Amino acid sequence: RCAATPALAPTAPATMARVLLAEDDGFQRAMIGMLLEGTALMEAHNGLEALAALLAPSPTPPHLALLDLDMPLLTGAEVATLLRGVRHDRGEDAAPAVVAALSADAAERAEALRAAGCDLCIPKPVPAQALAEGVASAR
Repeated sequence: RCAATPALAPTAPATMARVLLAEDDGFQRAMIGMLLEGTALMEAHNGLEALAALLAPSPTPPHLALLDLDMPLLTGAEVATLLRGVRHDRGEDAAPAVVAALSADAAERAEALRAAGCDLCIPKPVPAQALAEGVASAR
């Protein structure tokens, strides 16, 4: 189950950045969600929900997927790796979204995360500027 906020309704402006936030911690989801005000925000509560949302056919796929690295069912790195593999198997060149890893030790794990398929590594607590840059790079 992937919970979408009302901003993802079909009436959301086409120019609005679409962001999938995959975070199992409700407090973190709320804090990051506040920083993403002004975007069409979709939330996933675990890695399996995130992967399903990223692979589902959609006329309005997310521009940016923010993946917590320590989620249940699938970690953010596992989601990125599986997403890359499925897209390769489908013969698709570009990822449907810029994939950003969220973790307190993202900087230390950056090389491994990039190898897993993450485009960006954003530390926690999430700096507003880094998040804004991530959204901008995805558009």
